[in-house]
Amino acid sequence: MIEDEKEIIFHPYALYKMNKRNISKQEVIKMLKEPHSIMDGKYGRRLSQRVCGHHVLRVIYEEYKDHILVITAYPAKAERKDIWEGCEYRNKVSGRYRYTEY
Repeated sequence: MIEDEKEIIFHPYALYKMNKRNISKQEVIKMLKEPHSIMDGKYGRRLSQRVCGHHVLRVIYEEYKDHILVITAYPAKAERKDIWEGCEYRNKVSGRYRYTEY
């Protein structure tokens, strides 16, 4: 979860990719402030994700003392098991994963 006093800055690459993927700044900001999970990524970056219907919105960012730098944002299929670690159950009929808060 991102602290409210930290400024969120979008890298030009992130804005380019978000525009191509129809992802708004508001969606990314909400997801950073209220993620379903946060993981460590490559190169010291963080990966934050939130379930949005049948997809998961993933945001890769770098966290600094006074700001957050968003590197990219992209949708991922919500059926991938690695997305659901820590918040999963498998529907016995369909075999699909669904988000459940604990």
